[in-house]
Amino acid sequence: MKIIFVLFSFLFLNQVAFSQYNEDRPVTEGVTKLTFIEPGIAHEFPLGTSTSFFLRGGLTASAAADYYDDHIRFFFRLFAAGSFRVYYNFRKRDLMEKNTAKNSANYFALLAILGSKPLNKDRNYVQSYNQALVNTGVVWGMQRNYPSGFSLDLNIGIGYLKDGSDLLISPVGELNIGWWLGKKDRRRH
Repeated sequence: MKIIFVLFSFLFLNQVAFSQYNEDRPVTEGVTKLTFIEPGIAHEFPLGTSTSFFLRGGLTASAAADYYDDHIRFFFRLFAAGSFRVYYNFRKRDLMEKNTAKNSANYFALLAILGSKPLNKDRNYVQSYNQALVNTGVVWGMQRNYPSGFSLDLNIGIGYLKDGSDLLISPVGELNIGWWLGKKDRRRH
Protein backbone atom coordinates (compact mmCIF):
# COMPACT_ATOMS: atom_id res chain seq x y z
CA MET A 1 0.00 0.00 0.00
CA LYS A 2 2.90 2.34 0.75
CA ILE A 3 4.25 1.73 -2.76
CA ILE A 4 0.94 2.76 -4.32
CA PHE A 5 0.85 5.93 -2.18
CA VAL A 6 4.45 6.84 -3.08
CA LEU A 7 3.83 6.26 -6.81
CA PHE A 8 0.59 8.26 -6.70
CA SER A 9 2.39 11.12 -4.91
CA PHE A 10 5.21 11.06 -7.48
CA LEU A 11 2.77 11.14 -10.41
CA PHE A 12 0.75 13.98 -8.89
CA LEU A 13 3.76 16.12 -7.95
CA ASN A 14 5.35 15.45 -11.34
CA GLN A 15 2.15 16.66 -13.02
CA VAL A 16 2.07 19.86 -10.95
CA ALA A 17 5.75 20.60 -11.61
CA PHE A 18 5.63 20.11 -15.38
CA SER A 19 2.23 21.67 -16.05
CA GLN A 20 3.64 25.17 -15.50
CA TYR A 21 5.20 25.59 -18.94
CA ASN A 22 3.01 23.57 -21.30
CA GLU A 23 0.24 26.05 -22.07
CA ASP A 24 0.11 25.20 -25.78
CA ARG A 25 -0.31 21.44 -25.31
CA PRO A 26 -3.52 19.45 -25.90
CA VAL A 27 -5.79 18.93 -22.90
CA THR A 28 -7.86 15.97 -21.75
CA GLU A 29 -11.43 15.73 -23.00
CA GLY A 30 -14.57 14.06 -21.74
CA VAL A 31 -15.14 10.85 -23.70
CA THR A 32 -18.07 8.43 -23.50
CA LYS A 33 -17.82 5.02 -25.16
CA LEU A 34 -19.48 1.64 -25.46
CA THR A 35 -17.19 -1.34 -24.82
CA PHE A 36 -17.59 -4.73 -26.48
CA ILE A 37 -15.23 -7.36 -24.98
CA GLU A 38 -16.76 -6.77 -21.57
CA PRO A 39 -20.12 -5.30 -22.60
CA GLY A 40 -20.63 -1.97 -20.89
CA ILE A 41 -20.30 1.78 -20.97
CA ALA A 42 -17.41 4.05 -19.98
CA HIS A 43 -16.88 7.76 -19.44
CA GLU A 44 -13.68 9.72 -18.92
CA PHE A 45 -13.95 12.90 -16.87
CA PRO A 46 -11.22 15.52 -17.53
CA LEU A 47 -9.57 16.81 -14.35
CA GLY A 48 -6.75 18.96 -15.74
CA THR A 49 -4.49 19.45 -18.75
CA SER A 50 -3.25 15.87 -18.63
CA THR A 51 -5.23 14.12 -15.90
CA SER A 52 -8.60 12.40 -15.91
CA PHE A 53 -10.84 10.02 -14.00
CA PHE A 54 -12.02 7.03 -16.06
CA LEU A 55 -15.14 5.14 -14.94
CA ARG A 56 -16.49 1.98 -16.55
CA GLY A 57 -19.19 -0.57 -15.74
CA GLY A 58 -20.69 -3.63 -17.35
CA LEU A 59 -20.67 -7.43 -17.45
CA THR A 60 -17.55 -9.60 -17.32
CA ALA A 61 -16.67 -13.29 -17.24
CA SER A 62 -14.10 -14.95 -15.03
CA ALA A 63 -12.78 -18.51 -15.05
CA ALA A 64 -12.09 -20.61 -11.97
CA ALA A 65 -10.35 -23.98 -11.86
CA ASP A 66 -11.03 -26.58 -9.19
CA TYR A 67 -7.92 -28.77 -9.29
CA TYR A 68 -9.40 -31.42 -6.99
CA ASP A 69 -12.29 -32.23 -9.35
CA ASP A 70 -10.60 -31.18 -12.61
CA HIS A 71 -13.37 -28.68 -13.35
CA ILE A 72 -13.17 -25.27 -14.93
CA ARG A 73 -16.16 -22.99 -14.44
CA PHE A 74 -16.99 -19.63 -15.96
CA PHE A 75 -18.73 -17.05 -13.83
CA PHE A 76 -20.50 -13.94 -15.05
CA ARG A 77 -20.26 -10.86 -12.88
CA LEU A 78 -21.31 -7.23 -12.91
CA PHE A 79 -18.30 -4.95 -12.48
CA ALA A 80 -17.27 -1.35 -11.99
CA ALA A 81 -13.79 -0.05 -12.73
CA GLY A 82 -12.28 3.34 -12.04
CA SER A 83 -8.87 4.84 -12.64
CA PHE A 84 -7.08 8.12 -12.02
CA ARG A 85 -4.97 8.70 -15.14
CA VAL A 86 -1.96 10.90 -15.79
CA TYR A 87 -1.20 11.24 -19.52
CA TYR A 88 2.46 11.89 -20.21
CA ASN A 89 2.98 12.11 -23.97
CA PHE A 90 0.36 14.50 -25.35
CA ARG A 91 2.97 17.07 -26.37
CA LYS A 92 5.29 14.53 -28.00
CA ARG A 93 2.42 13.01 -30.01
CA ASP A 94 1.25 16.49 -31.02
CA LEU A 95 4.76 17.51 -32.17
CA MET A 96 4.98 14.31 -34.24
CA GLU A 97 1.56 15.23 -35.74
CA LYS A 98 -0.09 12.12 -34.31
CA ASN A 99 -3.69 12.02 -33.14
CA THR A 100 -4.26 13.38 -29.61
CA ALA A 101 -8.02 13.84 -29.91
CA LYS A 102 -10.24 12.16 -27.30
CA ASN A 103 -7.22 11.54 -25.03
CA SER A 104 -5.24 9.45 -27.52
CA ALA A 105 -2.02 9.14 -25.52
CA ASN A 106 -0.11 6.96 -23.06
CA TYR A 107 -0.68 7.14 -19.31
CA PHE A 108 0.08 5.89 -15.83
CA ALA A 109 -2.90 5.21 -13.59
CA LEU A 110 -4.18 3.94 -10.28
CA LEU A 111 -6.81 1.33 -11.17
CA ALA A 112 -9.53 -0.35 -9.09
CA ILE A 113 -11.84 -3.05 -10.41
CA LEU A 114 -14.77 -4.30 -8.34
CA GLY A 115 -16.62 -7.46 -9.39
CA SER A 116 -19.92 -8.59 -7.88
CA LYS A 117 -20.64 -12.09 -6.67
CA PRO A 118 -21.23 -14.35 -9.67
CA LEU A 119 -24.65 -14.07 -11.27
CA ASN A 120 -24.56 -17.83 -11.96
CA LYS A 121 -23.51 -19.08 -8.49
CA ASP A 122 -22.85 -22.75 -8.04
CA ARG A 123 -23.88 -24.16 -4.66
CA ASN A 124 -21.83 -27.35 -5.18
CA TYR A 125 -18.64 -25.48 -6.07
CA VAL A 126 -15.83 -24.12 -3.92
CA GLN A 127 -17.29 -21.28 -1.85
CA SER A 128 -14.37 -18.90 -2.43
CA TYR A 129 -15.26 -18.79 -6.16
CA ASN A 130 -18.70 -17.45 -5.26
CA GLN A 131 -17.26 -14.29 -3.67
CA ALA A 132 -16.99 -10.72 -4.91
CA LEU A 133 -13.62 -9.64 -6.34
CA VAL A 134 -11.55 -6.51 -5.78
CA ASN A 135 -8.46 -5.90 -7.94
CA THR A 136 -6.39 -2.73 -7.47
CA GLY A 137 -2.99 -1.59 -8.63
CA VAL A 138 -0.74 0.72 -10.61
CA VAL A 139 -0.82 0.38 -14.41
CA TRP A 140 0.77 1.71 -17.57
CA GLY A 141 -1.61 2.13 -20.48
CA MET A 142 -2.30 3.51 -23.90
CA GLN A 143 -5.55 4.83 -25.31
CA ARG A 144 -6.31 5.49 -28.96
CA ASN A 145 -9.60 6.98 -30.11
CA TYR A 146 -9.74 7.20 -33.88
CA PRO A 147 -11.79 9.70 -35.95
CA SER A 148 -13.96 6.83 -37.24
CA GLY A 149 -15.20 6.21 -33.67
CA PHE A 150 -13.15 3.06 -32.99
CA SER A 151 -11.61 3.04 -29.52
CA LEU A 152 -8.73 0.96 -28.11
CA ASP A 153 -7.65 1.20 -24.49
CA LEU A 154 -5.11 -1.19 -22.96
CA ASN A 155 -3.47 -1.06 -19.54
CA ILE A 156 -1.45 -3.51 -17.48
CA GLY A 157 0.36 -3.44 -14.17
CA ILE A 158 0.70 -5.04 -10.76
CA GLY A 159 -1.47 -4.81 -7.70
CA TYR A 160 -3.56 -6.71 -5.20
CA LEU A 161 -6.45 -9.15 -5.71
CA LYS A 162 -8.95 -9.78 -2.93
CA ASP A 163 -11.08 -12.87 -3.49
CA GLY A 164 -13.24 -13.58 -0.46
CA SER A 165 -10.78 -13.55 2.45
CA ASP A 166 -7.63 -14.07 0.33
CA LEU A 167 -5.37 -11.11 -0.50
CA LEU A 168 -2.80 -11.85 -3.21
CA ILE A 169 -0.28 -9.92 -5.29
CA SER A 170 -1.65 -10.11 -8.81
CA PRO A 171 -1.38 -8.67 -12.30
CA VAL A 172 -4.06 -6.10 -13.01
CA GLY A 173 -5.19 -4.65 -16.32
CA GLU A 174 -7.89 -4.06 -18.86
CA LEU A 175 -8.41 -4.40 -22.59
CA ASN A 176 -11.23 -2.18 -23.83
CA ILE A 177 -12.29 -2.25 -27.46
CA GLY A 178 -15.28 -0.15 -28.30
CA TRP A 179 -16.86 2.79 -30.01
CA TRP A 180 -16.76 6.34 -28.69
CA LEU A 181 -19.96 8.32 -28.80
CA GLY A 182 -20.41 11.86 -30.01
CA LYS A 183 -19.83 13.90 -33.13
CA LYS A 184 -17.17 12.41 -35.39
CA ASP A 185 -14.52 14.85 -36.62
CA ARG A 186 -12.44 13.58 -39.55
CA ARG A 187 -9.55 15.96 -39.04
CA ARG A 188 -6.57 15.23 -36.79
CA HIS A 189 -6.55 17.15 -33.52
